Amino acid sequence: MDGLQDIPDLSGLTSLESLEIDNCYNLTALPAGIFQLRALKQLTIAGLDALQEMPDASGLTSLESLGIYWCGELTALPAGLFQLRALKNLALTGLPQLHEMPDPSGLTSLESLGIQNWRELRALPAGLFQLRALKQLTIRELRNLPEIPDALGRMTALERLTIAACEKLRALPASILHLSRLQRLEILCPLQDMPCIEALTALRNLDLHVYHTPGSRAFQALSRSLPCLRQLDALSLGCWITDQTSDAAGIRWKRRVAPRAEEVLALGRALRAWPLPLLLDVQDDYEFDAAQRGIRLSTCWQALGLPTAAADWSNATTLEFFRMQQHKVAAFASGMHARLGAASGVSRLDEQTLVMIADEVLGGLGLLQEWRKQERTGEGSGSASRKPVGL
Repeated sequence: MDGLQDIPDLSGLTSLESLEIDNCYNLTALPAGIFQLRALKQLTIAGLDALQEMPDASGLTSLESLGIYWCGELTALPAGLFQLRALKNLALTGLPQLHEMPDPSGLTSLESLGIQNWRELRALPAGLFQLRALKQLTIRELRNLPEIPDALGRMTALERLTIAACEKLRALPASILHLSRLQRLEILCPLQDMPCIEALTALRNLDLHVYHTPGSRAFQALSRSLPCLRQLDALSLGCWITDQTSDAAGIRWKRRVAPRAEEVLALGRALRAWPLPLLLDVQDDYEFDAAQRGIRLSTCWQALGLPTAAADWSNATTLEFFRMQQHKVAAFASGMHARLGAASGVSRLDEQTLVMIADEVLGGLGLLQEWRKQERTGEGSGSASRKPVGL
């Protein structure tokens, strides 16, 4: 309804549960009656280019889901919004005129929150980190946000965290290690470093795309945490660089670049030393030319002790080779326990230490020869079990 300039009073719709007002470009005001619909559970307001303010929302006592999208002239969020106790999902996207976000700590039932495309937002409210029921948090395209407070670690119910396109963000808070329930972590920022995430043992999906800036150590730091992420089954990594030119809106475009060789090697060594039992591939969802862009472990095949043919391997094939090596080393470690018995000092070593010792004793070449021998005899055919033998 491009020409719609006014909406009549809707307060008589006492049983209405869902309402969407979308792309009414000339609508300058919303009737107060909408915000008194006590049965309303879902409300979406999107693409109202001329809207500058909204009525008090405190009457929406049953509201569970609210989305406010792309209202370019909106100068304030509705009063009473952050006191809606029943609200579970809140999305606030494309609000360039808003300079700050009110205290949301009154949203005690909130489980999902998205804050996206606020150009002028320079700080996150302290009350945000008091939302103990929040399971999903998305922070995207806050181009003037310089930091994420260390209070992030208090959000211990978080299961999914996305922080992307925050161009001034150079670091993540160390308290991220306290998010013990986190299952999915997505980062696309110009990070200079990566905090220790060894404690995120519930993590299943990790998507880390960093800007290729001088001195960045994000991938090397990640490699130190990888061996502890035993539940990880999806890993996506990539590097970006910012072009020097910008468009009419002043936005500089990003393009994909290959990561540094030392970064790839650090990641490869982490995966080779203690392969993750569930991880089957290292992917880059944004790459266009797989031969030249993205993370390719095979570019460091010599340093990783791989056969010559590995120069053309995909990441999945390289990881499968690592996994077969690990199974044999794990079997060797298990045999050491069995043969030396409880009286030996070996029995007091944890199994990961035993695997590292076995790897030193056998060496990459010995494992490769054994692997090839079993390939010829047919013993090594088929996919290896995800659980190392003897562990």
